[in-house]
Order: sequence, then C-alpha cells, then structure tokens
Amino acid sequence: MTEVLALLVLMFGALPVALTASRFPEAILLTPLVTSLTFATSWLVATHLNLALHLGGLFVLVAVNLLVLVLPTSRGALLDNLKARTLPHEWGVLMLTVTVFGLLSIRTAPPTAWDARYIWLARGQWYLNDAERVVELLSTDRVWAHPGYPPLVPATLSTLWRLLPNADPTLGITAITLLSVSTLGLAALLLARLVSARQTSGRALLPSATVLVVGSLGADGLINDGYVDALLAGVLLAAVIMLVGPSQRNMPSLLTLLACAALLKQEGLILGGIIVALALPIAPRRGVVSAAATLIAASMAWQVSLQRWDIPSTSDAAGVTSRITELVNPGSRAWSVVRELLSPAYRSDVLGLLVLGVASIVLAHLSSDRVARTATYIGISGLLASMTILGGYVLGDSRDDLSWWFPASFSRISAFPVLAASASLALIGVGFLNERATGTHPEGSEE
Repeated sequence: MTEVLALLVLMFGALPVALTASRFPEAILLTPLVTSLTFATSWLVATHLNLALHLGGLFVLVAVNLLVLVLPTSRGALLDNLKARTLPHEWGVLMLTVTVFGLLSIRTAPPTAWDARYIWLARGQWYLNDAERVVELLSTDRVWAHPGYPPLVPATLSTLWRLLPNADPTLGITAITLLSVSTLGLAALLLARLVSARQTSGRALLPSATVLVVGSLGADGLINDGYVDALLAGVLLAAVIMLVGPSQRNMPSLLTLLACAALLKQEGLILGGIIVALALPIAPRRGVVSAAATLIAASMAWQVSLQRWDIPSTSDAAGVTSRITELVNPGSRAWSVVRELLSPAYRSDVLGLLVLGVASIVLAHLSSDRVARTATYIGISGLLASMTILGGYVLGDSRDDLSWWFPASFSRISAFPVLAASASLALIGVGFLNERATGTHPEGSEE
C-alpha cells in the first residue's frame, strides 16, 4: 500500500503546475514528467552545491505547487483549465492509457534485464548517497553502468525510494512503466485531437490505440522491465506532434518534453534536435528558438556536470563526429560496416526500418486528408531518426563489435522511428476510412 502512495506522488505531484498550462486530460498525462523533471533538476542543483537535501525535489515540488495556488494569475489559469470540458475522445484516451498501465503493472516482476538492474536502478540507488559519494561513484569507470547517462530517471527513483526506504526494487520498475505509459498516452491524446474534428470519437481513437499498443509492445517489449526506450519514444513523438500539428502547440508542455528528452538518454539531444530542426519551415520562429534553447540548456546542464565531476563517457556511439569524413571514402571502415549491415544477418532489420519510414512518408504525401501534412512530418522525423541511429552503428566506437552491439540494442533504440511511422500510417489510415465512409476527398489544408 505504501508503494501506491509513492506512485501517487509521481502521478499527481505536479498536477497543479501542469494545470496552469493545459486542460485536465493533457495535464494529467504530463504530470509524471513534470514531477520527474522537478526531482532531476533539484538533484542536480543539490549535488553541485554539495547540499544534503535528500528530499529536496519533494520540497521544491510542494513549494512550486503552493506558489501556483497563491499567485492570482496562475490560480486563475488552473481553475479555467480545470473547468474546461473534457471531450469524449479525450476520455477515451485516458481510459485506454489507464488500461494499458494496469495490464503492464499486473505482470511487473523483479528486474532481470541489464539496463534495469545495472543502469537505471543501480544509479538510482547510488543517488541515495550524499553528494560527494554520488560523484565518487559516478566518476569511477564503471562501463557496465553507463555513468554518463543523464539523471532524469535515477533522480526520480531515488526520491521515491527516500519516501519509502524499505520499498521493493519493483517500485522502480513500476515508476518507469508509469512514466512511459503516461507519455505514450500524451502522444495518443494529441493524435486524437488531430483527427477528432472530422471523425467520430471511436475512429479518432484508432491512432491513439496504435501508439499505445506499438509503444507498449515495441522496444523489445521491455517497457515494464526497467528500460526507458519507450519513454523516450513517447516524449519525442509528443514533441513532434506539438511542433508540427495544427493547434497543438502548447509551449510549456513542449518545453517540458524537450527538457526531459535531453535529461533522459544521451540520444535525446540528437533526436530532439532533429525534431526541432524539422519544424523550422512550418512552426513559428519564436517557438522553434525556444524549443532549441530549452533542449540545449538542459543538455548543457548535464554536460557541465560530467566535466566538473570527471565522469567518463561510455557511449557505444561515441566518436561519430570525428569519423564522418570516412563516408566520402568507399574503401573506409565505415563502408565496410555498411556492407556488414546489409548482410543477411542484419538486412531484414535495417531495410525493414527504412522501408517502414519511407512508406509512411509516401502514403502521407499521397493522401488528401487534412492531417496529411502532419503525418508527413511525423514520418520524416522517424526516417531521419532511423538514419541517425544507423549512422551511429556505422561510425560509433563499438562498430568493430557489431555482432554484439546490434542485436543488443537495435530493437530498443529504434523504438521512436517505429512509433513515428506507426503513428503516421494510423493517421493516414483514419483519413482513408473517412474518405470511404463519405465518398469524398477532403479538401483544404490543415488550419
């Protein structure tokens, strides 16, 4: 029962803050990320200042919530968003999200996966120490624990464990599952809003259900085994929809998503940068600049910490930028790796990912439905992410051990490209069903 209370803190702790920027359906799904970001930011500040604020993140959360309730402007925005009507398709997405989380939580078992035990949970336990000891642990060259990974998840887990010192390790797994499913639910909600104006509520939920199912089953099906790849995929998909979707731009929510992407995994900055750059032709310039600044600032906060604490880099994709020039030399090691990736051992995975991305873009471009442009940009973001991921294999430090590296990582780190292509295809599928039902071809562009 006490573990449920800790999850309630993660689930609802920042709800007043989230409600100042968005209506209830979006706020309730964004709240776990806002709570987690608060915990991670507080941990970073306390560790840099060598402060023994073991529950500092919780104190900050309470203080910010009280400030929101006291200030007339924020309190008025909160009440307005709380009173706003929740539409049928929004209730549908919330019910789908709760159902998926419930089903995944039922079968949560003690962590056996490597990432869960030795990266996220282990570092969450390290964060329980005083600041000096944490820095000492992180700066020791433990390649297996990837100490250079950002602090969003470990800081969240350590805060929850401080609330419940005797909690079972599965609390950490359930917390990661909650973050992942709620973020996928947020992306699903944004998709439902895209199509709801022209579809019945039931049909508007088809893309949402697709995202929740693909996100839950993708990334090797390890969403509830302590991996965070599905969480990153959901964050990136929600961000790209907010950037390129008509009437979807909520800057506080978008900036929260991008800050979380940068503080979640090392590739969050790169893939987030692709999304922001992709939005340049269609999104307001001020919004794109704010998004880029947030992404860079969050990433720099962690990079500065790595340098100050002398934490070693253990990324398998390190060294990519220094080897880019190899691509102009057909006889280089890079092209040897490309040929290896196209060998029978890896060909189906590599070509399958690329074909899925290309198909989503082509079909979206051929569609005349009003959401076709958004579907196209979502598909392009997934394809560019696929090419970036494959570029990491071609140019990364671990390319000489591809027989181990590729099978161990590909199905997980390709979670976002697969999710983006699936969302794009689902949007176009709903548009096709609408054309069949009405016997017309929708005209006009997205407003």
